[in-house]
Amino acid sequence: MRLSSSDPTALPEAITVDLWYTLIYQTPPEREAYEADRRLAWGRSIGPPALPDRRLDALLRHHARENDRRDRSGQGWSIEGQADWARSHLGRPVSAHVLRAGLGRALGTASVRVAPGALRALDRLQSLRIPVGIVSNIVHEPGSPVRRLLGHCGLAPYVSAVVLSSEIGYAKPSPVPIRRALRLLGTPAARSLHIGDLPADRDAAWSAGAAAATYTGLRRWRSVSGSSPGPSGWDSPRFDRWAGFDGQLPRLYRAARAVRRRHGPRVSG
Repeated sequence: MRLSSSDPTALPEAITVDLWYTLIYQTPPEREAYEADRRLAWGRSIGPPALPDRRLDALLRHHARENDRRDRSGQGWSIEGQADWARSHLGRPVSAHVLRAGLGRALGTASVRVAPGALRALDRLQSLRIPVGIVSNIVHEPGSPVRRLLGHCGLAPYVSAVVLSSEIGYAKPSPVPIRRALRLLGTPAARSLHIGDLPADRDAAWSAGAAAATYTGLRRWRSVSGSSPGPSGWDSPRFDRWAGFDGQLPRLYRAARAVRRRHGPRVSG
């Protein structure tokens, strides 16, 4: 199928996409195994004597709460920053090098699946000469293993930019990650579309000056809701499958731009 239109705004000039539960996902057993390996990485990073299981579990619960707080305020969290936080919290040595290596091994051996139809959709976008960037909030995954994962999953050939919150110090809903990706793609925000699965994706896109759409096809695999409406009941337009994405893109983009015009913030500069 070839898309054509006399309207130059019918298609976005670039698309940014969230990673986890938008392009890739895990089933609950796979996620549980991955989390167990991450827990092991944390345990090994903490200096001797070994931290008792109960204290390690308490540390990781506190870590999750702290990460949620940082995410909500748009802060990225590097592996080194997490090690420093744990060192301060525990009052004992925590090796960022050991933690980074262990988390990288955990991701490298994890079972990760690509969303159905996503590779075909990205291939069609490439044929339409619409560049794609990945913009992801990550905390458990070092940057290099994430990029290797993109290669293993077959996503890398279709991705022209990768922006990770742990590397730049900002996380969605801050607009900074999306703006960074669009600079790399050479596209103005007003001519772009961001696709993600959470309200933070919509909020980041709108604050950056971009349109936003919500992908709901992997919601059942998440441990939290895939999206929630705004305070007045509005939300970005949704779609639930990547199959046939190129055919629905003009309608989706038109709707996303219209919703942002009505409900999004004014962006200057």
